Amino acid sequence: MRKALVFILLILLPGLAYAQLDIRVRLGDVPKNIAVSVKEGHYYIIAANFGGEIIDTVWDIRDDDPTRIFYISRRGSHIQLTMNKLGTLTFPELWLVPATTCSDPSFLISLNGGRDRWYQDKLHFFCQTEGGDFTVVNQVNLEKYVAGVVESEGGAFGELEYFKAQAVLARTFAVKNLKKHIHHRYNLRDDVTSQVYHSRAYLRNAALIDSATQLTADTVIADMEGELLLALFHANSGGQTANAGDVWSRDVPCLRSKTDPFSVNQNSYSWTKKINKSEMQKYFASQLGVAHTDVGMREKMKNFTQNERKPYFEYNGKKLKLTQVRNRFNLRSTYFSMEEHADYYMLKGKGYGHGVGLSQDGAINMSKMGFEYKDILYFYYENSQLINLTETLHRNEALRQMVIQNALWVDPGHSGVSVSP
Repeated sequence: MRKALVFILLILLPGLAYAQLDIRVRLGDVPKNIAVSVKEGHYYIIAANFGGEIIDTVWDIRDDDPTRIFYISRRGSHIQLTMNKLGTLTFPELWLVPATTCSDPSFLISLNGGRDRWYQDKLHFFCQTEGGDFTVVNQVNLEKYVAGVVESEGGAFGELEYFKAQAVLARTFAVKNLKKHIHHRYNLRDDVTSQVYHSRAYLRNAALIDSATQLTADTVIADMEGELLLALFHANSGGQTANAGDVWSRDVPCLRSKTDPFSVNQNSYSWTKKINKSEMQKYFASQLGVAHTDVGMREKMKNFTQNERKPYFEYNGKKLKLTQVRNRFNLRSTYFSMEEHADYYMLKGKGYGHGVGLSQDGAINMSKMGFEYKDILYFYYENSQLINLTETLHRNEALRQMVIQNALWVDPGHSGVSVSP
């Protein structure tokens, strides 16, 4: 009955799907024993069975409750809760869920060797399997997540139009990748394999980031057929973006290489790195199938330059992808030239990152020059359009069903759960 009701509401009220869209983000680098403290709002600690369905309320943390901290650890395939007023209890799974009356509920997670991380909305603790990974998931409203990503990925530069562009990309990535880790019971991770998300937006540019998120709310970027784009970005293009197909396995029409004057001489534009000559020669030789003493290969390495981006180092009819070279020697980019010295190569490079999509340095510079976020996005993603997310959800049945599934993870306001400790 509940699923049917939600489905009907999504059809009848187009704005509801978007307003209720939560993202489930797995928090990485979480120690085996963590401390959680409620910072703002009225929260419930709720016990759940395996699968996350609610059993009952364990504790009611009210606004005036002096005990607002508890400790979580794994005990076999169960979750162990320790709290001063409760002692130690064990459950299949646990939730931390705010009361529906809270306007901006939040909590802190204390991590070993680092500062506390500040998150909003819900928290879910469970183990993937018996003795398996201890999993901590922040289930958070999409727009709060977007603001957190914008700050985590590049919130140090206070440029509103740049923040707007980043917000659109973060929102697009999140929605396009709702199924990325769904078999593990979450949508995204909090690291570079998804998008970096290390807290709510709260640092010095938080107000500007929140404003940028709100001003672009319900906006995503798509190709001309309405398919959501791979919303990729990097620190600096080095003056020329890269083809998606040169970095990964396939080309994307909106992500083609182009000259990028806005990134030239910006923050992360150039770099140098010394690499041991013998080590680099042996690596190139092993990948190209020749001896490391091969004179022709050495000559080609000595004279290797890139006036324009190249995807490969080519020799003797064979190709070595420069993305492999970048990964092997931990280079800032694939856009480099080589200078031979007595016992090392000096690599002189441009750009920082994979080079595909939006250059953050370029976007910041465009924002400073007076370009609007739409201009920025259309420059880096050619033949694209900004579209309404709510309309997209109603055209795309698979996305709409995923939104429904996310919304049904836990809803204490309609689940019949007791709110008494």
